[in-house]
Amino acid sequence: MPTVPLTNRPAWKALRDHHATIRDVHLRQLFTDDPRRGERLTVEAVGLYLDSELEELHGDQRAYDRSRRPRHMVDAIHALQDAGVEPDVWKVEGLDRTEDCAAVVAAARRAGRAGVGCIVLGRGEDEAKVESWLSTAAGVPGFIGFAVGRTTFWDALVGWRDGRTSRAAAIAEVARRYTRWCRLFAERAEGR
Repeated sequence: MPTVPLTNRPAWKALRDHHATIRDVHLRQLFTDDPRRGERLTVEAVGLYLDSELEELHGDQRAYDRSRRPRHMVDAIHALQDAGVEPDVWKVEGLDRTEDCAAVVAAARRAGRAGVGCIVLGRGEDEAKVESWLSTAAGVPGFIGFAVGRTTFWDALVGWRDGRTSRAAAIAEVARRYTRWCRLFAERAEGR
């Protein structure tokens, strides 16, 4: 199957057109015009949040996560593979739907890459969201683990730093959360 060069893809052309309209605008001016700009423009390993996409969804991050991010992840994986990037493990932010997890694994494993796995990132979300993402991903062959550090340790460490909890209590809370994630993932993965 022939691949389309990156510079011939619609997304690249749209980016080039956008550049033509703002190339003479200084970054300082963009932040002066919109001081919260940096809160909305985030680059991640397999995704790019564009102001225009979030604006189309009225700034609704959850709507973006459901309607745009899964497709962007698949497209990004394909583009990176086509450019010669061949990781053994793709780190992807949590996904809400089993079919989206399956699509990401299919992208990661396409064209003879059967040994490639995916892990779930927690993005610092709350426990309930991380639990949902882990449960969804663990049921899909190809998801092999997770990396949800901030959700696991952040509150406990901040509580200890601020003197609201003891060192022992913070350690116990981190251990409780991490053990919970491990059990959840293993139990759900066992059923696939």
